[in-house]
Amino acid sequence: MANKRIDGFNIQGTKISKECPEACYYCGSSNVVGIEIIGAGDSPIIWECQHCKEHMLKFSKAKTERLLQSAPEIDITEQEWEEAWANGPN
Repeated sequence: MANKRIDGFNIQGTKISKECPEACYYCGSSNVVGIEIIGAGDSPIIWECQHCKEHMLKFSKAKTERLLQSAPEIDITEQEWEEAWANGPN
């Protein structure tokens, strides 16, 4: 069976929140942000706690996987990403 792209986010729970949670389900931090994936829609599809780095669902796991499958796979290293972020667009 092929690996699912959602598995890379290591989402533990199944609770869904269409709006950004006020607090992380795991550590209680209020520092939760949306993660947007290029090509997987025009809004965040996953929530991430900036304190403990846990990920939370905006949609069901099946819908999130479908959205991730619609996005192109981009092969970029963390160093390349940091350089692109620091230098701005080409």
